[in-house]
Amino acid sequence: MAVPLPPSCDIFATFLEQCSQLGEHVPKNVGKAIEAFVKARDHWVAEDKEAYDAWKTWCDSHTLKDKREGHFPVHRLNEDTLAYTAEADQSVLFYDASGKLVAFVIRDFCPDQKIVDAVAEDISGGRFYKKSVRLDDPGFIAHSGYTSGHRGDPRGFGWARNLRYAKHRNDPAFLESLEHRESSLAAFFWNLACGSLPDEVTGAYISYLEENALPRMAPSPIDFEPCGEYTLRVPSGNKLVPDDIHFNAVPRAPPSAMYTHNYARRIHKEVCPQGWMFSWTIARPGGPSHDGNFLIPGYRIKIASSANSCVGWLPNKWHGTTLRHLGPDDLNDVTLEVGLSFQLSPTLATRWKKFCDANFDPDVLDECLERLRGELLEELDEEGEEWEKDEGEPWE
Repeated sequence: MAVPLPPSCDIFATFLEQCSQLGEHVPKNVGKAIEAFVKARDHWVAEDKEAYDAWKTWCDSHTLKDKREGHFPVHRLNEDTLAYTAEADQSVLFYDASGKLVAFVIRDFCPDQKIVDAVAEDISGGRFYKKSVRLDDPGFIAHSGYTSGHRGDPRGFGWARNLRYAKHRNDPAFLESLEHRESSLAAFFWNLACGSLPDEVTGAYISYLEENALPRMAPSPIDFEPCGEYTLRVPSGNKLVPDDIHFNAVPRAPPSAMYTHNYARRIHKEVCPQGWMFSWTIARPGGPSHDGNFLIPGYRIKIASSANSCVGWLPNKWHGTTLRHLGPDDLNDVTLEVGLSFQLSPTLATRWKKFCDANFDPDVLDECLERLRGELLEELDEEGEEWEKDEGEPWE
């Protein structure tokens, strides 16, 4: 049953349409964290027999790339145990019994299909030149932007060092173009999120970034400023109209993002210092189906996956993605789903601090960190208010 949204979430202003409204009402479900779904924890989940049969042998006995992972059994989903299913055309906010937001899904996340298609093409192409980071999970997932670095890598903090081929790693022009393109895609996603998602979600990211003076994703090894420029590729179909749109003086994205292609992970939970995660399912060429959907077992929630949808969840709660009908031998030959998300490692702040201490003059560093904390902007606002009060003139 549809009920009015809380006042703070009544209007979802998007980046491209400042006051576009998802609807007068968006369904709200009050979930209860119960143990009825406990069997799914640390299991792969199949929604039907076809997916179960396609993956059971692989889940039980595939050769592990990381011996620390181990094998995990497959759980058959019983739809009757679900408290709520967000269908592929439904935008939903989920609240627990105390009224706290615990998950959400927003459909038609980006209102321009040309942009959606262009972003999907760029993200999907990442699998051809990047290394996947979780080799024991089905599908592809890779870092974009800055990372803490591998545990054994003395270089530590830096742009993700995950290119597959030496010809790319040793090509300065390719690297420059790559970093500009990836930081631009992340910046667009971030600005879209800031205009569309509940304040408590984006606010959690902003608070963590500013508290730790973390850098933003920028296409330069010496530029970590919170605001800057980016370029969005939007095919115009007209030779007289450029395909690139340039944005200036806009908020930059958090430092770390993830590209996914046909990716799935068992029911799990993880430590994320910002407290929230959200992911944009950009493309799903086959449309909604009984596979590749998102589960939050503790609240008995299933969120049907569909193209151009943004899903958010609390990462410290059990969650995961159901297995697909295509088995391990065929999964990488087609595109079933393309996604983009932000993920901040718990070690990123520590590695960033060590990087700063080793590479920046103290005076330059202090000013840079003040901007990353938002302190200089606050001082300008305060000065502006004081000037308006003293001079009796409007501050324009």
